[in-house]
Amino acid sequence: MKTKNVVLKNTVMLYILTLSNYVFGFITVPYLTRVLGATVYGNVGFGLAFATYVQLFLDFGFILSATAAVAKVSDDKERVSKIFTAVTICKFILIVLSLVIVMVLCFTVPKFNADYKLYILFWLYMAVNCLIPDFLYRGLEQMEVITIRTVIMKAIFTVCIFLFVKSPEQYYAVPVFYMLGALTAVIMAYVHVFGKLGVGFKKVSWAEVWKSMKDSSAFFLSRIASTIYTALNTIIFGFVYNGSPILGYYSASEKVISAGRGAIAPVSESIYPYMVKKKNYGMVKKVIFIGEAILIAGCTFVFVLAEPLCAIAFGEEYRGAANILRCMLPMIILALPTYVIAFPVLTPLGMVKYANLSTIIGAVCQVIGLLVLYATGVINVYNVCILSCFVELIVLLIRVWAMFKGLRLQREKEKEKV
Repeated sequence: MKTKNVVLKNTVMLYILTLSNYVFGFITVPYLTRVLGATVYGNVGFGLAFATYVQLFLDFGFILSATAAVAKVSDDKERVSKIFTAVTICKFILIVLSLVIVMVLCFTVPKFNADYKLYILFWLYMAVNCLIPDFLYRGLEQMEVITIRTVIMKAIFTVCIFLFVKSPEQYYAVPVFYMLGALTAVIMAYVHVFGKLGVGFKKVSWAEVWKSMKDSSAFFLSRIASTIYTALNTIIFGFVYNGSPILGYYSASEKVISAGRGAIAPVSESIYPYMVKKKNYGMVKKVIFIGEAILIAGCTFVFVLAEPLCAIAFGEEYRGAANILRCMLPMIILALPTYVIAFPVLTPLGMVKYANLSTIIGAVCQVIGLLVLYATGVINVYNVCILSCFVELIVLLIRVWAMFKGLRLQREKEKEKV
C-alpha cells in the first residue's frame, strides 16, 4: 500500500510539474496571440519549435536513462551522487556543443539570421532549464519539493509576460522571462539537493561520464525522432507559410495538442521507476483503459466545438485554426498507450530497443511522407497533420507488437524454470 501511495503522490507531482510547463506556456497564448498578432506570434512559435530540438539535445535522454539508473541504486547516496555528477558533466558538454551549432545556424541560415537574437535567447532558456535535476528526483521518487519550487518560480515569471509584454516589438521578453524562471528554479533545486537530499558532486572518471552519455544515446535518438511529428512540421511551415497567418494557426493548435499530450506524459513518467522495480502489468492495463475513456470523451468535445473554442482561447482571428486542430486530435488519443507501453512496459520486459526503434521508424515514415507530399504538390497543413496522426499509429502498433512478444517470451522463461 505504501508503494502505491508513493507512486500516486509522484504521479500527482509529475502532473503538476509537467503540466506547469504546458499550462504556463498555454495560458500566455490567448494574450500573446492578441498582443503580437498572428504573424509575429508565428515567429515566436517557430522559435519555440527550434527550442524543442535544443531541449531534446541537451536532455539527451537522461530523463529516462538517468532516472532508471538512480531508481536502481536509490538507497546508496554515494552511487546516486556519482550518477548525478556524471550526468551534470554530460549536460555542460552538450550545452557547449549546442551553442556552437546554434551560432552556426544563426549566421549561415537566412531564416535564423533574420532574427538571430530570438533564437539565441531561446537557446539560453533551454541551456538553463536543462540543469534542473528532475531525473534525480524522479529516480528517488521525491518529486514534491522540486515540483512546488519550480512551479512557483515559473508562475512568477509567467505573470511577468502579462505585465511587461505590451506590443509586438517586445516579443524578445517571452524567452527572457522563461529563462529567468528556469534559472531561479535551478538555484533552488541545487540548494535542496546539496542541503537536504545528501547528494553532491563526487569525483568521477571520464569512463563513467562516457558511460552515462552512451547509456542515454538510444533514448536520445528515440526522443528526438518523436519530435519530428510536431516540431519539424512547424519548421517546415515556417518556410512554406512564411509571413502567413496559417503558421500562427498551426502554432496555436499545436499548443493545444502539446498540452493534451503533456497531461498524459506524467502517467508514463511516474510509473516508469515503479515498473522497473515491480513489473505490475495489470496496473498498466487499468491505466490505459480508464485513461482512453477520458481522452476520447474530451477529444470528442473539442472536435465538435473546435471553432468557438479557438476563438475563445486565441481570439476571433484564430477561428481558421479549428479544422487544423480537428486534424491533430487523434494524436492525443493515441498518445496514452504509446507513452505507457514504451518505456514503463517494454523496459522491464527487456524489449526497450523496440521502443526506441519504433520512434525512429516513425520519424523515417514522417520524412518519407513529407517528401511524397512535396513531390506530388499536395503539401499543406491539413495533409501534414493527417500524416502525423498516421505515423503515431504506426509507432503504437510496433510497440504493441513488441509488448506481446515480450510477454510471450517472459511466459516461456517462467515455464522453463518450472
